[in-house]
Amino acid sequence: MTDPIERDFPNIERLIAYIFADQLGGADHVGSETPDDLEEHLPFLRAVRMGGPRTHLYDYPTVEVAYFAADELTGAPQASSIANRLLGKPPPHPAIDLVTCEPAFRELPWGDNENVRHWSGTFQFETRMVRLTLLP
Repeated sequence: MTDPIERDFPNIERLIAYIFADQLGGADHVGSETPDDLEEHLPFLRAVRMGGPRTHLYDYPTVEVAYFAADELTGAPQASSIANRLLGKPPPHPAIDLVTCEPAFRELPWGDNENVRHWSGTFQFETRMVRLTLLP
């Protein structure tokens, strides 16, 4: 008898961090919590699973994705690039079948800090079980 292949759904927060870490400058620029010293980690991408249903074959996470940058000049194009990569074809990882976004990625206020610009959107993912070796 052979060993069964170990499969699981991706941890969507960890998967999004993995997809964008290199693009944003490393693992300290991505996460599921906004660091207290956010200005020291800019640019920063935060991904937080807010819910979503699951079946035995598919997981449908709803994720709030927020991008933080020091200014609009570089931040707006990078925020657009992040949204386009998530929504593009093919999806950014083999565990992801489909991504939609409602409401669309848009700039929102970020407290009273004028040194931080903030873009956010709610993304709906359709993910499938994959071999554990494919997951970050």
